[in-house]
Amino acid sequence: MRDDIMSFLELSYQYLPPRQLKQCFAYCSIYPMGWQIEKNELIQLWMAQDYLESLNGEQEMEDVGIGFVDTLLKMSFFQNPKMDEYGNLVSFKMHGLIHDLALKVASDDYNLNSQRSVGTPIHMCSSLDSYAIELLG
Repeated sequence: MRDDIMSFLELSYQYLPPRQLKQCFAYCSIYPMGWQIEKNELIQLWMAQDYLESLNGEQEMEDVGIGFVDTLLKMSFFQNPKMDEYGNLVSFKMHGLIHDLALKVASDDYNLNSQRSVGTPIHMCSSLDSYAIELLG
């Protein structure tokens, strides 16, 4: 049953448009399961990784990131949205199975057992720390 669900989730992931959105979703694997992810912090991390680029050349990177978060929320990759008093999204979580999917697709991209080029990031998160750690190869 779980394998059937994961197959369906992987299929949903494969149909995420555009390529950068897949990359941004996989990046979310750095957060521990059940973590309340701060929207603005995540967008800043995506920007720092240079994952956000305007498709039409006119959009600001932050606006692209906001669009990606909105898309992932609408497609139920993110859940439990927390809003501020003005109705603006502040944070959200990933369901356990979605987190497992993020770990799987991230490990496919950053497989430690495969040969990778120098400078390719490997994202890790320590459950003892309250922040994500990025190690560069």
